[in-house]
Parts: sequence; C-alpha cells; structure tokens
Amino acid sequence: TLPAPTRPSTLSPQTPMGGYIELRVPIAPSGLWTVVQWRGSLGEWYDVEGWQGTLDEGNKKTWWVARADYGKGPFRWVVSEEQQGPVLATSALFYLPRWNDSTVRVEALLTP
Repeated sequence: TLPAPTRPSTLSPQTPMGGYIELRVPIAPSGLWTVVQWRGSLGEWYDVEGWQGTLDEGNKKTWWVARADYGKGPFRWVVSEEQQGPVLATSALFYLPRWNDSTVRVEALLTP
C-alpha cells in the first residue's frame, strides 16, 4: 500500500501553500545522493529535475510540492552513492500529497 499523507500539527504563516514529500533512509552514510523519479505511461522512469540532492540531516530529504501537483503519481525515490552513481536503494511507489501542509513520508532501505 502507498503511504498516506500526514497533516502537521501546526501551521506557520511563512509556509507557502503546498505540501511536502520526505524520504527517510535509516542508517545512511553522509553524502548519499537522492532523486525523485516519476513513471511515464509506458512504465519508464524519469528524473524530476528539481527534486535531486544529497540527504539532509544525515538521513532524510524533504521537497516542497505545489498545490497544482497534488495527488499526481506514481513517483519513487532513488538513492545512490553519488550523482549518477550505483543505486543503493529504491523506495516503494508513492503519490504526492493531496492537501495543504501535508507530508508524504517514504522510507528506503539500503542494500547491504
């Protein structure tokens, strides 16, 4: 099953109207590269240009989602040693959040 969006307990006036996607990678070495991919109609995967970068705070990555994109998908996270490096993990499929200030959290486990 796909993860359901979670609604945060507090809202900030500085927060732009939108939602969030968040990847968590337990026991992650520093510097791992992440990219969000979307699946095309024929099953092929495409990198999302603006949703790429190294893990933040050691083991997670969060991206803002515009209201116009709510509910779109499917997407997945791909984790590698470095940009264009060997793939270490691929998350389950997920869809973007469906309401303001909600977060879809996904976990990816590194392969040994």
